[in-house]
Amino acid sequence: AAASEVILVDNGSVDGTVERARSHRPPEQLRIEHCPTLGAARARNWGAYRARGAILVFVDADTMVPEEAFVRVLEHCDLRQYEAGICALGALDGGLRAHCWWFFWNQVRRLPLARAKAMPALMFCTRRVFEELGPFDERVVIGEEWPILAGLFRQRRDRHASGRGRRPAR
Repeated sequence: AAASEVILVDNGSVDGTVERARSHRPPEQLRIEHCPTLGAARARNWGAYRARGAILVFVDADTMVPEEAFVRVLEHCDLRQYEAGICALGALDGGLRAHCWWFFWNQVRRLPLARAKAMPALMFCTRRVFEELGPFDERVVIGEEWPILAGLFRQRRDRHASGRGRRPAR
């Protein structure tokens, strides 16, 4: 198994996120960083600049991640040469309205439009891509991932469309 590090960036949370994370991971398996300036993009950048890995995975605190998700990210990067990606999203309640909403967004995200790649409850990218196209845009509240994902899509469009070489994951 590959070595990994888990960094929880506390960005002024008051919902018990830090305490909950501590209760699920031994202290030696979790590094808690406190980002003093509020904002999701700032918190993501704070963690990315402190991470040591070649692959960066950003997960929102309110996102439930299947156990196999991180193995799949590693496979996408190592075996398939993907440089970045976001995961399909879904509702936990199973209601028809929620199902329709997430089905719609997951289809829109497949369109060859740079801004359709938004909503990264779980986003990954290589450190190289983060350094080349990042950081997250701290000026915006929603869509802070666009400089990275859309930039990669625009710069590597020929590779993405042809199915050869490195390309962004969907």
